[in-house]
Amino acid sequence: MGNIEIWKRTLIFLFISILISKAIHFETLTILLKIIAMIIALIPIIFLGLKYRYNLLHPEPKEYNIPAKHAFAKIRDLLAESSYNYGDRWQIATADTQSGRIVASLRFAEEHVCVEANFFGKFQMLKKRFFRFVALEVNIQDTGRGASIIQINFDTRVEGSRFFVCDSIVSNLSYSIETLLGTEKQRSSDDKFTRMFPKVLPSIGICLLITILL
Repeated sequence: MGNIEIWKRTLIFLFISILISKAIHFETLTILLKIIAMIIALIPIIFLGLKYRYNLLHPEPKEYNIPAKHAFAKIRDLLAESSYNYGDRWQIATADTQSGRIVASLRFAEEHVCVEANFFGKFQMLKKRFFRFVALEVNIQDTGRGASIIQINFDTRVEGSRFFVCDSIVSNLSYSIETLLGTEKQRSSDDKFTRMFPKVLPSIGICLLITILL
């Protein structure tokens, strides 16, 4: 009887072990499938995000119904009159009326409160300054028909982890230039995408969340 009881307990133990093993295996497989689904869902979002930011920093050339000289003067004056934060202004390095080229840069610093652990493991509040830099190049070409083709290129450099902190400055300046020069002759598809992406981003995020939770 003792041997039979031992065999019963051994069989029950093995049966429970198999069930637990199957459950763990199923749970691991479920987590793995969720990770794979999340990666698949993230790929188009990352692609769209990179495309959006490239179009923001390097929009396609646009043609406006304004003479090149007038467009040059308007953009130069806009840069000279724009200010940010505590009086930070664009520094115009080049303003060549013959070639229609404007090169300018904007440097400024922002203060942020950070929580960091000291040597003794205690958390403390620290105020840090982070420097920001935005470079701008504008090329204006006369079409000879009383209109002008304008190419704008931006470059941003930032300290810290807020990599896109200067994007609002880029976006606002681009919008101000467009408003100043009047209606563009034909809006490109990339420009439409750049304007549309921030509006559809919440919907994309909801779809990604649903994919993770399923």
